[in-house]
Formats: sequence, C-alpha cells, structure tokens
Amino acid sequence: MSRVNRSLRGLTFSMPLLWADLHAMEGIAKTKIQLERSRDVSLTVNMSIWPTPSDDDMEEKLSRFITLLGPERHRIRRLVIEPICRTWMISATAFIREGTFQRLEALHLGYDVDDGAHDLEELTIQGPIRELRLRRTPVLNGSIGLALPQLARLSLAELNITANSMQEALLTIPGLQDLTMIDVQFSDTDPVSFNQIPLPHLRYLSVRRSATQVIIPHLEAPSLITLYIDNLCLNGVHDPAEGVKAAILVAIARSNSQLRQLHAEDCYMAPDAWTEVFRSLPELEYLHIRGCGVDKTHLSALAWLRTETRGSDEIPTTRLSACPNLEEIVFENELSLTSDVVREIVEARASVTGSRGVGSIRWITFRGCDSDLITDEDVHAIAGLTRGISCDLVDGNDIWEDSEDSYVESGDDWKYSDWELEDSGSEANDE
Repeated sequence: MSRVNRSLRGLTFSMPLLWADLHAMEGIAKTKIQLERSRDVSLTVNMSIWPTPSDDDMEEKLSRFITLLGPERHRIRRLVIEPICRTWMISATAFIREGTFQRLEALHLGYDVDDGAHDLEELTIQGPIRELRLRRTPVLNGSIGLALPQLARLSLAELNITANSMQEALLTIPGLQDLTMIDVQFSDTDPVSFNQIPLPHLRYLSVRRSATQVIIPHLEAPSLITLYIDNLCLNGVHDPAEGVKAAILVAIARSNSQLRQLHAEDCYMAPDAWTEVFRSLPELEYLHIRGCGVDKTHLSALAWLRTETRGSDEIPTTRLSACPNLEEIVFENELSLTSDVVREIVEARASVTGSRGVGSIRWITFRGCDSDLITDEDVHAIAGLTRGISCDLVDGNDIWEDSEDSYVESGDDWKYSDWELEDSGSEANDE
C-alpha cells in the first residue's frame, strides 16, 4: 500500500498496527523498519524460518533477529516459538530466560527437536499469559515450570506425560476456561490415586485422540458448555449388554448435564449408551455427530415422548423424553443414516412444541452422508418444519467401490486372495 501513491504511503506509516506482526523469516532490514514504524503498540513475534537454512546461517539470522527484539521485549504480546533444530531451540529458550514479558498474553511453544530436551531444563514460564499452547515439549514432567494462575486457555498436543503431572498442573490454574488436548497420552493410567480437579470456570473442552478416561472423569467443571470428544477406542463397544457401562461419553454426560454443545466424533457406542447420553443432557442445544455409525436405533431417544399429568385436574401433557432444548443437529460422514430417521425426529418434536417452540429442531445439516439414503421427499418435509436444512452429500456407492479397490496397491493386500488381487489388477489395467 505504501508504494501506490503518496496519500496511501502516509496513511500506512501513520498506522502502527500494520507493522506489529514480526516474523523471523523476513529480512533484518524489514524487521528494523517494522520495529520503528510500529512505535509502542504490542507485537506479535513468530520465530520460525522456512525453508530451513543451514545451521550456521540459522544461528546467525536468529541471533540478529533476537538482538533486535531485546530492547522491545516489553512490547511482545504474542510469541510463537516452534524450533526444528537444537540450535534454534537454544537461542529461543535463551530469549525467554533473559527477562520477563510485561505484555505477553499468548505463548505458543512447539518442539520438533529429538536430541535436546535438556535445553528446556529449569525453564519457568511467567508473565500475564492467558493463552498457552505446548506441542511436543517435555512440559508438566518437571522440565518446565508453570507459574500462570491467570491462564485462561491451555492447548496440549503430541505429549506423553504422567497423569499425576497433568493433575498437578491443572490444579495450579483454577481459572482455566478453555482446555484442548490432542494426541496426549499418559504413562501412568491408573486413576485410582486421582483426586477431583476443580475447574469452576472451564467452558470449552476438546479431547482428540487422547487418553480420555484418565483425566476427564475427574474434572469438576460446573460451567462446561461445549465438549468435543474424539476417541476411537475408549467411547464404548457395540455389545448392548456392555454398551452403557463401557462408554466414557455416558459417564461424561451424567456428570455434566449442563452441556449445551456436544461434538462427538468416532464414538462407536451401543444404542442404549446413546440413549443414556441424550437423556442425561437436558440443556443440550447443539449436537454434532461425525463418523459414529449411527442409525435409527442409536437416535430413537430424540423422538421419544412421554405423557405427564399435572395439577388438580390431572390433565395429561406430552413432553420430550430427551434433550428438550435441542435446536440444531449436524450429521457428518454418517453413511448408514437415512433421512426418514431424521424426519421422524423432527416431526415428533414439532408435534409437541410446534415448529418454532422450544425443543423443536430448527436447523439440520447432512454433510458427507450417502445421497442414496437422503430422499427429496424427506428433505422437503424437514425443510417445512425447520428454519433451514443443508445437504452436502456424497455418492455412497463410489465410496465403497473406492475403498474395496484400494487394496490393489495397499500394504494390506496380504488380506486378500490371489484371485482377488488378479481380478482387481486386471480391472486397473483395463482402466
């Protein structure tokens, strides 16, 4: 913009926020200009370099970049450090150790180094930090100290830690509002020794590909309103006799009846388990089911009605049996789901509350579902009873055909007979 004309040049120079985003990948000359023109506004600093130069060049470049930042460290509001070599890690952690950050609110610390964990020893993270993201760092096992009682958002990714360390860390941040765990595994999985972890302000919890059953049942989060759970192995089994008892999502729903939003991905559970989840969440408003293999038997509770008699006249009243406040449902990658099941749910709830009453479904989304199972008749019927319906469908036949033919060049081709391989190979050659 500064090169268009004199007016825009003067305008850009007078707007310090335009110059407040610094990146180590940029040239030193540009960094100097940005520091000057950003004046005294808070800075966002990203210490990543791509493509990766040689170790010697990287050390020199980062050294000059950090030297420029030294006098301005009090202005840094967001700091991103994701080193991919040991030299880089040493320089970045040295920068953290040099002093406090008066304005630092967000720190993202990644760690792609395999041979230098000791470089983080005795590193204490301090300051007015409200957001902390840690990826592949030896954190919570004693290498990094957390002195962040005011922390509001914590994100952990690709960690292998002890559950006791995790518990101790969470106990030091009672004001936590947002907790995300991605690929977090625990070396000690015995929850017997755990105490309850009070997190009275926690509102958002996302657990993906992590050991859900170790920590989550021990969280006391009365303010939790949004839960995202993604766990292939620990959400339950298909056996109806063991479904409710084995499903971790059932235990979570029972202890968090105040939930308003539930995102369930790859949660394979028996129908009885889904029924128990729905009946345990009277405040639920938004439901997102992705790749859970649900059909009519799993969702039937959402259409159940019950009759009550109240008052001296004992006038019977029909009410919803599960999720009476539910307004929106998203079905994603549910290839066994038929539209008549969803239509039945929408019609049953509308018959009790009216199409605009509390508990009636207002929005329905089919995303990645089989187009052969979603009929136009059902879609029109659902549209007439809701405020909106969205359909982004796929051809289920193509999906199954592709998956069956994929073994031609697959490492799992040993599972197939010789004639199957020959037949598939000849078809591929013909194409």
